[in-house]
Amino acid sequence: MKCILLAVDDRPFKGIKNAPYTLNTMGLPLFAQGISAIQNAGYDVECVMATSIQEQLSKLDSKIANSYQASVYSQETKWLDAYGSNVVILLDAAVYYLGNGLIHGFKTRSLSVGKEPVVYRVGDRPVALIARADMLKSVWNKAKPDVTKRRFMTQLVLAMQEQQISSYEDTLRMDEAVVVDQLYAHHLIVDFLRDEKLKQLMGNGVQILDRHSTFIDSTVQIEEGTIVYPGCVLEGLTSIGSDCEIGPGARIANSKIGSNVVVKDSTLTDASVDDHTAIGPYAYLRPKSDIGKHVKIGDFVEVKNARIDDYSKVSHLSYIGDGSVGKNVNVGCGVVFVNYDGKNKHLTTIEDNAFIGCNANLVAPVTVKRGAYVAAGSTITEDVEVESLAIARCRQTQKLNWVKNKK
Repeated sequence: MKCILLAVDDRPFKGIKNAPYTLNTMGLPLFAQGISAIQNAGYDVECVMATSIQEQLSKLDSKIANSYQASVYSQETKWLDAYGSNVVILLDAAVYYLGNGLIHGFKTRSLSVGKEPVVYRVGDRPVALIARADMLKSVWNKAKPDVTKRRFMTQLVLAMQEQQISSYEDTLRMDEAVVVDQLYAHHLIVDFLRDEKLKQLMGNGVQILDRHSTFIDSTVQIEEGTIVYPGCVLEGLTSIGSDCEIGPGARIANSKIGSNVVVKDSTLTDASVDDHTAIGPYAYLRPKSDIGKHVKIGDFVEVKNARIDDYSKVSHLSYIGDGSVGKNVNVGCGVVFVNYDGKNKHLTTIEDNAFIGCNANLVAPVTVKRGAYVAAGSTITEDVEVESLAIARCRQTQKLNWVKNKK
């Protein structure tokens, strides 16, 4: 006999804006071992599940009816017609099952639903229902529930009680299942998923020095030998190579980090950093920052939409926006790529082996060519030729005894 797994939207997850953690697995309440338990009970399992709520609903749409709402709330119960006398397991999409709470029921009762359905609750709320499809269809058609209310599973259980259909009921503890429709419940799931991810990483040779202050999305990849210090948030499609030092206090989102990289107290978003490079402290790599090998990006340096090639240094208090820096370039303290004219962004190019003195403004579009020097305090508005020195500042004058004469 087939066993059909379905997720229903008994109480929609309201969503939490600016959640501190990406819940990639939210709404998938069945672990893989649960499928094995059902198969061991002698059932042919068909899962109408997916890797996300959106994909799950899409599969329900295409498999059962033209739309999810029509398939779940139709008084004609079209979604049950396809399954006849097969066993159906309804799972509340707003519930995340922890540990082996629901799985335990599968193993101990072996899905003996030929005689009576099984109802699982968290508190007073039914969160899972195991029953034959034809029985559910009969209950639904007799009850004729209000399909405008989004309490599908609750209505089914109440209808069973009104029709005096006996069922086996079990209550799941809060450490077995959590209804994810409140902020507190959301954070319980965050803690659970965070611990699972950290266990996986530590099992693969990643050192997590303080798991209580470390947030790592399930989509993040980290290679063996890397150390993650306290206070780090690693998000999205971030990948980190081997033997890196991340943190303390680093936030990295959707970025690619090579091996032997150090990132201290810095923020990286949609950036790329190659091997043996040091970032921070207090650096900010914005989208399309592309940092090469053996590069130093120091304190209070901001990079945006720029390539900084191998062995170059931007050590302090600089803005590198919309441009490129060649190999073996030194960018002094306080250098600014003046990239915006009030209407358009323009590119600044610094070629290999150039030297940019402190407190220089490079007004784009401009190029500092190979091996050229820019004197400290200069505002450069024209290209600097190969191996030349550009000085763009007033000549210093000195008025002797000026202070004495002023008095």
